[in-house]
Amino acid sequence: MKTTKQNISDQVNGKIICFDDYNFDLDYLYVFFDAATDELCAGSCFNTGISKDYSIDYDHDFSIDENLHALYEHIIEKNMQ
Repeated sequence: MKTTKQNISDQVNGKIICFDDYNFDLDYLYVFFDAATDELCAGSCFNTGISKDYSIDYDHDFSIDENLHALYEHIIEKNMQ
């Protein structure tokens, strides 16, 4: 099945990444797909929407799960520095 931008958004938007195992100053991040920039993003939720604190280019050669894992690894790397 070919993955479309709408399909990615439907499967990704609203997912939550939890960081209970780490001592970061964040507990949960909301995930969304930005179809305009073709990026998988994560950020905090506010009244006006979700901030774009972390983002990676979505790799269409990989599955949604693999892209979510890459985003998770990106967030871990950024916070370990």
